[in-house]
Amino acid sequence: MKTKNKKPYSLYLEGLNDYFLGNDLIGIRKMQQAMSDVLIKGEEIPEEMRHALHISFEMIVRGEKHYLFNVAGNRPPVSYAAEKCRNDAVRYIRTAKEIGSNYDKNPVNTISKHYDVTTKTVNRWVSSLKNDELKIIEPLNNKEFIKKIMLASARAYKKYSHKRGKPTKLY
Repeated sequence: MKTKNKKPYSLYLEGLNDYFLGNDLIGIRKMQQAMSDVLIKGEEIPEEMRHALHISFEMIVRGEKHYLFNVAGNRPPVSYAAEKCRNDAVRYIRTAKEIGSNYDKNPVNTISKHYDVTTKTVNRWVSSLKNDELKIIEPLNNKEFIKKIMLASARAYKKYSHKRGKPTKLY
């Protein structure tokens, strides 16, 4: 496993690829090395790596394990990471509706397009949330920030949750 002289982001993507191809331990070690390199060098952390760190820290706070901090290579439940991406989609919809039609005339279609799912699926995500869960997903007042979050989540959701129409492991 040659990791010297590779840019952290390239190494991270290589590790992620290895991980999802079944080479769990090699992939995890490459991703861990990439995270370490980017932090030690003080470089800006690429968006996908920030998103993975965000989810991993949330899982740790919840008392769950995440592969970035688990040398054994045990994968966390798929549902938690997918739920986080879906919550970002719902947050975008709520924010767009609160801001008004000048921001996004049809946020459900926007989510459908970026997440590569049907509008029926998006509407199911919104309606499946209980009132308590919906209160937690507060709209944000920063239009650009919420769009960046939604786009990062959409990329993660598309890249890892669908393979030929069938769900696969996410994070």
